[in-house]
Amino acid sequence: MPSPRSCVPGTHAQARAFAADAGYPVVGKLTRPWQAGPGQRSTAIIGSAAELDDAWRACEAGLSGLMLQEYIPAGPGSDWFFHGYRGAGRCRLACTGVKDRSYPAHAGLTSFGRCVPNPALRDDVVDLLDQLDYRGIADLDLRRDRRDGLYKLLDFNPRLGAQFRLFTGPTGLDVVRAAYLDLTGQEVTGERPRSGRSFVVENYDPLSAMSYWRRGELGLRAWLASLRAADEAAWFARDDVRPFGLMCLRMGWRVISRPIAREGEARATTDVGIPRLRPGRAMRGRARTAGPGHRRGARQGD
Repeated sequence: MPSPRSCVPGTHAQARAFAADAGYPVVGKLTRPWQAGPGQRSTAIIGSAAELDDAWRACEAGLSGLMLQEYIPAGPGSDWFFHGYRGAGRCRLACTGVKDRSYPAHAGLTSFGRCVPNPALRDDVVDLLDQLDYRGIADLDLRRDRRDGLYKLLDFNPRLGAQFRLFTGPTGLDVVRAAYLDLTGQEVTGERPRSGRSFVVENYDPLSAMSYWRRGELGLRAWLASLRAADEAAWFARDDVRPFGLMCLRMGWRVISRPIAREGEARATTDVGIPRLRPGRAMRGRARTAGPGHRRGARQGD
């Protein structure tokens, strides 16, 4: 299965050598995101040697570890994902989709995705699962490399994916229900999700849309039209709005508390005699690796 070159450097010199050979930008991923320090992001696009130095120092100061990966150029329609369930002997459910927007843009979790059948890609992944004799639910992220036309595997997550509800058929069949039916000795039956079915993550998609707008890849009308057409939301449900309300309160608190926390950090550094940094290159490089990780090794792909 084609994949980008990657490296888990043991020293700063090895990290520098890999990045120089692969060419900037490179993708930096925390090997242990659950041990990330304050302000570390699980996945970041590293654009220069100075930013790599900042990322290395941040990982050295904590226990998170750093993996570097060749950056596959991003573009509209290039990010794909596969969700499936394989029981004993064969894959019982296999679905492909396109990640239209992600947070961070082109390098993070899916904020808006669509179900798009891709038989060739589906068959390649199913073949991989067969060769591994994999059992269970799988969530894979892939990117089509425009330089050679190949779909390259970015992440193989041996677990449920955050956007699994995108692939839900009219009868309610998804990978969770497929696993339940198979493990309880029942036949996995049900209609597959329709092509074009879409899924939105309400708390991340506005941030994602802003990034795509700044890049000139998304307009306001197109964004609003996609929201109106969304078939399923991560948080909102008409029959139970409490999770959505709690999410809104939590995001509101983050918006209010983050400037206060930053001001407290700045005061703490000046109190111990460390001068405040001006918002130049070093701060921008640090910001690339900053921000709370969303899980899963958020990634270059989901």
